[in-house]
Amino acid sequence: MVKESFSIKTTAGFKDVFDAKCSASDGLLIVFALPNGRETSRLGLSVSKRYGGAVERVRWKRLVREAFRQVVPQLEKTGMPPMDFVVVPGKARRSDYGPDFRKSVGKLFIIAARKTNPPPSSGDSA
Repeated sequence: MVKESFSIKTTAGFKDVFDAKCSASDGLLIVFALPNGRETSRLGLSVSKRYGGAVERVRWKRLVREAFRQVVPQLEKTGMPPMDFVVVPGKARRSDYGPDFRKSVGKLFIIAARKTNPPPSSGDSA
């Protein structure tokens, strides 16, 4: 039995999520989403050197990963299908406070996931 990875590791995986153009942001984070057809949701992190030094970037990644671990199981219980998420730092502000990331991740994952599956329009009749 092969353990399934919880992270997006390939350039093609990131490109697929970015190309779907389903995103949500709040200044702290930008979240891109795409249904993945797997058993679990996966996370990809993209932080450029412009964000800060290595210590700041690693801290940011740690906070987002922890928020992902706490939020995604709750979202999947609500019926959200497993998705690939790519998270990028927002431009408006920075935070080192874990609950800020949890709140932001929870809200943005839901918004981005809804954009991947828009509700059917009421005017369509087949």
